[in-house]
Amino acid sequence: MKILLLGATGYLGGQVVANLGFADRVRCLVRKTSNVSSLTAPNIELFYGDLTDKDSLDPAMEGIDIVVHTVKASTMDKEEQYKVNVTGTQNVLDLCLRHNIKKLIYISAVGVIYKEEHHNDYIKSKIQAEDRVIKAGLNSIILRSPLIYNQNSLLVKIVKLFSRFPVLILPETMFDYRFQQPVYIDDMVQTLVKAILTDDFKKNHPYFVTGPSSPRLSELIDWCTIYPFRPLKIRMPLACLKLFQGILRNPSIQNFLSSQKEFYQFDLKECREDFDYRPREICEVITGTAKIT
Repeated sequence: MKILLLGATGYLGGQVVANLGFADRVRCLVRKTSNVSSLTAPNIELFYGDLTDKDSLDPAMEGIDIVVHTVKASTMDKEEQYKVNVTGTQNVLDLCLRHNIKKLIYISAVGVIYKEEHHNDYIKSKIQAEDRVIKAGLNSIILRSPLIYNQNSLLVKIVKLFSRFPVLILPETMFDYRFQQPVYIDDMVQTLVKAILTDDFKKNHPYFVTGPSSPRLSELIDWCTIYPFRPLKIRMPLACLKLFQGILRNPSIQNFLSSQKEFYQFDLKECREDFDYRPREICEVITGTAKIT
């Protein structure tokens, strides 16, 4: 099996490549400026190029069986997001067809199903990209991802810190916003690897790969507290605590937050059936009580 991994030095791709030891060859598309120090496994082949440059991407597809596309724009610039997320994905699709690629795995976003008033430039670009993947007619698996976290993520660090206090003064935002079923990175990687290995899946069909619940930040603190009681939490107007306002307006977090009154529930049934998906609860991951699957 020969795999082309797009985004091998990224947050998700870097974890995926570490789990591809079963492949005969893993060709990693990287830039000249990329840090490739972690890409040293015997089956890894570095290939310099850019998915927004079709001519540089074309030779990377030669002899490949499966393409794994984890790339997304790392900036909030509207034009750059379209260039990477839409034009770059179209380049991948065109070349997959040209080279008769057996399977494409594309990482989409849960935000593509949000109501139009909740669309930002990032979500708009992912909607267009996913639509092009579906219409391309390839043997594709589309995995819709929410916020992906690990033990070093900002969200986890905040919860771990606040879980040590019996009394907390918190901005109103921490009571009013939910995270849209954030997924632990190990669960996401395991599902992606299963998608590579299986031939029993729904072609050109989007799967939700999310966590099982949508907690508020205040609820996470309650679940993860080190005390045998829930901490006393005092509401403070957001204007009085600019630090948290900045955190919750961080684009990487804001994309996957929704208000208390309205949030989305993603159906994991198909992912469970086709990939034996068993996601861990975020509170179990943070407290170290999650079962390793």
